[in-house]
Amino acid sequence: MDIWAITGYFAALTGAISLIPEVIKTYRSHHLQDLSWGMLYLLLTSSILWGSYGLHINDIPLVASAGTNLLMEIALAVMKKHYDITGKTLHEHFNKTR
Repeated sequence: MDIWAITGYFAALTGAISLIPEVIKTYRSHHLQDLSWGMLYLLLTSSILWGSYGLHINDIPLVASAGTNLLMEIALAVMKKHYDITGKTLHEHFNKTR
């Protein structure tokens, strides 16, 4: 494996895990008011396009990175929608007192 292949895999790995800290922080803080829907839409679109391009050129690291980012972006979008509408945490939503 040459240096450029290693660079590509490392870039894909760092790109794939880049949103994990934000998802964890959001889950813990229950706060996404500062994150705009416009940015989320652009990130989702970018991940879909990069994943499609990666499939087209058969670049597995690119597809894996885009797919992982897409999952993290979907998680952020779901949490933002939930917190914006209900003002409740996911834990409060699913563990209602009976």
